[in-house]
Amino acid sequence: MPAHGSMSSSRSRNALNAPLADALTAALTEAERDTSTSAVLVTGSGPSFCAGADLQHLPALAEAGAPPVPFLRTVSDLTRRLERSAHPVVAVLHGQAVASGLEIALACDAVVTEPGTLIGDGHIRNHLVPGAGSAVRMRRKLGDSLGRWLALSGELLPAERFLDTRWLHEVVEPGQGADARSARRRDLRRGRESREDRFEASPRCRCATPATPWTSPKPPPPLLTRRRLRHQRRP
Repeated sequence: MPAHGSMSSSRSRNALNAPLADALTAALTEAERDTSTSAVLVTGSGPSFCAGADLQHLPALAEAGAPPVPFLRTVSDLTRRLERSAHPVVAVLHGQAVASGLEIALACDAVVTEPGTLIGDGHIRNHLVPGAGSAVRMRRKLGDSLGRWLALSGELLPAERFLDTRWLHEVVEPGQGADARSARRRDLRRGRESREDRFEASPRCRCATPATPWTSPKPPPPLLTRRRLRHQRRP
């Protein structure tokens, strides 16, 4: 059965802070320990998937004299674990997937979204540096040109713009996300079959053994011998 990890802080559009990052990490840990879990779904409640980092959380850390490094390391470790999880991880986007929201989605195995979802890397708009891998994953998963543009401009693009990148698998109508998630889970489970199993199951991959052993042709005579032969044939 699928494990469901949902970001629930709709007042701030699921802006990522330490408690929310810890909750997602705990949900992923529980899913990986549960032997009945076949896939992990990451969604967001309210109007957005995730609108980025909680900009009130970072100043609060500064006022308390606490460094932001532990929080940034928690988010970075979360995206790394999502990317390396033994279970297929599917992200379902809606509303906005910006900055940290995009970083989480980039770490998932499959991504579906509702129409009109705005996606982008908004770090530069707030004079921030990505801390959870988007600078690397954007160029690798979205292509060098689009990845550079999103990082340097901070522009938010509609979800349909990402279909050509093949990172975004499908745009589904509101209310149809459950069916799309089920289809993606089935596809991902099928894709985890070993290459050896696929090789044995495919008749086109079977190699026929020749009835007679193959022998190499006789080598041509040396150059000097060929010249003598031509000389002997002359009248």
